[in-house]
Amino acid sequence: MAVLLPRSFPTKIVVALWLCLSLAFLCAAQDKSPVTTPRPAEPPKPLATVKGRVVYDDTNRPVRRSPISLLQLATGPSQSSATDRDGRFVIKNVAAGAYFVLVNSPGIITPFAFMSLSDSGPPESLPRKEIKEYCTEVIVDGTNDVEIIVHARRGGAISGKVTYQDGEPATDAEISVIRRVGKTATRVLTGLNTTSLLSLHTDDRGMYRIPALPPGEYVVSGAENNTAPETTTKHRGGGGFDEFFKSDALSATYYGGTTRAQDATIVKVEVGAETRDIDISLADSAPHTISGSVISRLDQQGLPGSTLTIRSKDQATWFSQGSQQFQTDSQGTWTLGGIPDGNYSITITPPYEPASLSSVAKTEDGDASVPRAQKRRLIPREAEVSVAGSDVAGLVFELSEGASILGTVSMPADHEAGYVQVQWTYEDEQSAGRGNSVGVYNETFLIEGLRPGKGYLRASVAGANSEEGSRYYVKSISLAGKDLTRLPLIIAEGQVIRDVHIVIAGDIGRAKVQLLDGEGRPVPARIVSIVSTDSAKWRSFADSAQRTTDAQGVVSFTGAPGEYMVILPGQDESWPPSGESMRTRAETAPRIKLSPGDNKTIAVRLGP
Repeated sequence: MAVLLPRSFPTKIVVALWLCLSLAFLCAAQDKSPVTTPRPAEPPKPLATVKGRVVYDDTNRPVRRSPISLLQLATGPSQSSATDRDGRFVIKNVAAGAYFVLVNSPGIITPFAFMSLSDSGPPESLPRKEIKEYCTEVIVDGTNDVEIIVHARRGGAISGKVTYQDGEPATDAEISVIRRVGKTATRVLTGLNTTSLLSLHTDDRGMYRIPALPPGEYVVSGAENNTAPETTTKHRGGGGFDEFFKSDALSATYYGGTTRAQDATIVKVEVGAETRDIDISLADSAPHTISGSVISRLDQQGLPGSTLTIRSKDQATWFSQGSQQFQTDSQGTWTLGGIPDGNYSITITPPYEPASLSSVAKTEDGDASVPRAQKRRLIPREAEVSVAGSDVAGLVFELSEGASILGTVSMPADHEAGYVQVQWTYEDEQSAGRGNSVGVYNETFLIEGLRPGKGYLRASVAGANSEEGSRYYVKSISLAGKDLTRLPLIIAEGQVIRDVHIVIAGDIGRAKVQLLDGEGRPVPARIVSIVSTDSAKWRSFADSAQRTTDAQGVVSFTGAPGEYMVILPGQDESWPPSGESMRTRAETAPRIKLSPGDNKTIAVRLGP
């Protein structure tokens, strides 16, 4: 039995959880599978020790008593330790892999400063070249110990004061620092130490100082906190990690005296230097009131309990920065005051109704389960509102009925229970949106509340045999003879798509892939990605793995029967490989093939 994820589960919480896990270096797992007959124990994976000394790059003096960890870009920090008074450290039990050394000490540039985190999740690909310029990389083969000197580079800093128009200091104001590289702009989180997190707010004098910045061009803004105590944006005074990132102010003031990010004055930062007097005077704006109603398009009835989230379009978005959330009353109407002049985006979410298990019904003979869409599901929508010098009233937001996808899942007769997840992803999304990922109950699934559009249906199996990886894979997803593993679906408003069938198979292939150089010698400690040659699977990274070869040049891989590319990154290539990179490599990359039930060793010889 699996639990259906609520439609309102916010993706930004996924990102916050990812950061929280990084902050605490925790690893917690929940076993969703029942007790099964133990399988023969696999030989323990080889582990290595990484040790050495951390010194400041400019003085060669030790970095004392600093937390230190090994960071894999795709997963976050793993093993951690701390330096002693001489800057020395030892990290034991390190598996084969490519790591960046995270020196989590105030003022030190960390890989986090280069990551483009957003509400949609951790970054898909990371700029290895840029990170390597400022952070030490270590490659571990899992067998041989590694001794290194870690050069900790001091970043630049931006400091200043935030005040109100009357000159009084703005205490606990939210500070945003946005790094500009070419046409992209990314809000910066310099590290996970106390100094870095506290620098996101002004002190009792209205002063701020953002340390550990890589050199480059930045935009700085300040915004008030606690501007809308009546909204439900956050539990005030509740504390918690996400409090560092939240601001309910719908207007921010940028350095240069503007409320628009594109008009802000650029601040240049150099390594080890502090750019001072970046002072910001918060703009005054006469507040206005906006009001309206939320109704169902089908019957024109008001929708009590609908949630509206308003966000300024003139601000950069990151977590809950610059947003407020509120609900409609018993008549489906709403009023929000204190709105400054500006352009706004409002997301309207219908009242949440938990999926009922009665949505899955037994057939007359009681042997099979067939899901059915039982309740009407409305879909969220977005609207734009401009406020310019006066109140705005009479806004009516209509919500349309959502589509549903219903189907069944077939498992092998002798399967050990795993956790099967079914996801719907729109063509313009990198991952499943809120509520578009559901668990499987009694070998059936039901995804509701989908907006019209083109997308892809995917499935995954987890939770069974986690020591070896899943023993199962998705063999097929079909609808009336259409192969949905390769082809998209187009859904219309209110449409109910039935009879999707997913087949989970257990004849998965396993291989030990050994990389050999031109003379037939093993290639140890080399980063490698094994990716399906079927480009239809690249969207979800299904049947792919990122590994580092061990001392014998070997990586273990488990995947569905089929053909795979073996991709090795260039020295400075972003990683994991992007879809464009995989298309470029498709013609020349070495290939391996897995057949059903394989358990073999495959040698891959690299060119000179």
